[in-house]
Amino acid sequence: MLAAGEDDQGVMMSTTQEGIYCHTLVAVFCAAFRLGFDPYALALQAKMELLGDGESEDSSNLITWDADRVINESLLVARLRCR
Repeated sequence: MLAAGEDDQGVMMSTTQEGIYCHTLVAVFCAAFRLGFDPYALALQAKMELLGDGESEDSSNLITWDADRVINESLLVARLRCR
């Protein structure tokens, strides 16, 4: 059984990892906008890779849904930043 501090630390690490992932996606999409690449194609490729990596439908469905949302939101943020 985990103590409260250990559980809180794990939650913070997860949030930090998600934040790093989001910032990385925004940076990649923003660079794509600036360099003349198609960031929408990059987002679509990332989504297709997520769908292809799913081993079991039940467990990967939630992960894919969350990742899809993160990709869409990161693409929107990059578009707004790089106008």
